[in-house]
Amino acid sequence: MAQLATYQYGKDLVRFLRVVRDPSDPSRQDIAEYTVRCLLTGDALASSYTQADNSLVVPTDTIKNSINVLAKVLDGRRIVLVPELFALHVAHHFVNKYSHVEGVEVELESHRWTRLDLGAAEGGEHKHSFVRDGESVRTARCVMSKTGGAGGEIKVDALQGGVKNLLVLKSSGSAFHGYHRDELTTLKPVEDRVFSTAVECVYTLELNAPLSAFLRPSPYSAPTTLTEPTFKPPASSSSSSSSSAASASSSSSEPDSTPFHSPIDFNALHALVLTHTFRTFATDASASVQATLFKMASAILDSVSVSPAMPVQSVEYALPNKHYVPIDLGFAGLGNVGEAEAEVFLPQANPSGLIKAKVVRAPAAA
Repeated sequence: MAQLATYQYGKDLVRFLRVVRDPSDPSRQDIAEYTVRCLLTGDALASSYTQADNSLVVPTDTIKNSINVLAKVLDGRRIVLVPELFALHVAHHFVNKYSHVEGVEVELESHRWTRLDLGAAEGGEHKHSFVRDGESVRTARCVMSKTGGAGGEIKVDALQGGVKNLLVLKSSGSAFHGYHRDELTTLKPVEDRVFSTAVECVYTLELNAPLSAFLRPSPYSAPTTLTEPTFKPPASSSSSSSSSAASASSSSSEPDSTPFHSPIDFNALHALVLTHTFRTFATDASASVQATLFKMASAILDSVSVSPAMPVQSVEYALPNKHYVPIDLGFAGLGNVGEAEAEVFLPQANPSGLIKAKVVRAPAAA
């Protein structure tokens, strides 16, 4: 007899671009382009698998619509432009709204757009023009759960930031020798080689304040049914207003002006992770990918250890080798194989080494 072990369902590949206009100069704009996956679970949903009972299934189309509405009504500058905060708000929406949803996993990718710089003669950075200057993506993941049904305790089980597809290369400063050798070893030791990898980094955070400190009030009312979401528009700043003011209010994407400051500066933390990744990669006299990986993770953990605003608990890297092999040009009477003379290389896609590790802070000495 079969039984259900684990299950999740939801919507994948939800894509949107959010434009955030500066209230003091609407022509100056910031953007965020996301691809989102949102998966729901809960004991009550098991019957949809085992008994073909759809009565409690929130349609995946509703999940997609909810993400798009949240992208519109949440504070653009302070929430939607911050991947981790947007993931927190999306996850909280579902466990808070639907009493039978006991767990949510939200993963998102923030696609790279960099503001165009036209040079000082033309005003420097353009107000609303951007270029995709790389295929790396910033990532965020939030896992949230609820116990006790409607009104039950909601907690964050995992909150992570990261980056992937971050391609880096150094043409010198990397060696690999002294490794185990046996009758199947054909690799030659090298004192200097090309070192390239597509960095994937995930750093796990612990909330440094209650969950409520990270959330703006939801633009949705408390759930009254499980069939139709009830949208509560942002309150007007006054009880009566002109039609033009009402129109401006209805088109505004900012729910209110209540001060909001996240206890964690997620953008600054992400920038710090990139800084230590780049600096260590560039300056380390690499004995191996493994050794460089550990130094990168250690630099991040050491730099945030004294900052309660950056509560990183662990850092994980996955570093696949991007091999560049010297091309033998002996047929043309040219030396290009030795370390000192190699200048023309063949990029080799596969097979490739893959080095992974999770680094945590050592426990304090007793």
